[in-house]
Amino acid sequence: MDQNENKKTHPEKRKAGIILICGTALAFLWLWIFPQFLGPLWRKFTFLPEEIYFPIEEFLALNINHNSPIVLIGGFLIIVCTLIWSLKLNGKLQKSYEYILIAVIIFLMTLMLMPCLCAPREVGRRLRCVSELKEAYHQISLYADENKGKLPDTFTVKNSRYLINYYGKGRSLKEAPFVLLEDAQRCHAGDLRHQIWSNGKIKVFHPWKIKNRKIGL
Repeated sequence: MDQNENKKTHPEKRKAGIILICGTALAFLWLWIFPQFLGPLWRKFTFLPEEIYFPIEEFLALNINHNSPIVLIGGFLIIVCTLIWSLKLNGKLQKSYEYILIAVIIFLMTLMLMPCLCAPREVGRRLRCVSELKEAYHQISLYADENKGKLPDTFTVKNSRYLINYYGKGRSLKEAPFVLLEDAQRCHAGDLRHQIWSNGKIKVFHPWKIKNRKIGL
């Protein structure tokens, strides 16, 4: 009788093991793979109105990564449900290797759920963009000092990963403040734009939130 009962329980133990493996893989995909594909997937919906598309694009870029609360909570729920399901199928743990397997999985999942110090990539891109604009303004100011305030007809921000528009052709730093440099369209998630004005001030805005927008206003 004991042997027959053991044979009947083996399929349930195999199912429990499969669930543990699949749940671990799903948690990994959720925590590390899913956030990387969600942003590119949303970019396929650019046909939507700007007031709908850009806010969601920006939210995903700033909030959905393996370190964000939304993703961490989802990973935690996957792990808990996986353990409950597998333990229910397996029944009472009897073998030492079963305890070890559960402990290893809990340990690995805990490590995966530990918050780290990394931030979403878009945060770093925005900080770097502002730094590049400040450096570009410094270079332009040096040129203007040597040419009685006159600005160069053309200027390219060196080593920039983004296209930055220059509006200083035929103008001077002695004029009333005007937009000197500005991010090109859709350089950043949510179509956020950085401007640096001729007086050195930096402005951050979303063009789609401004009706009848004009350059420099």
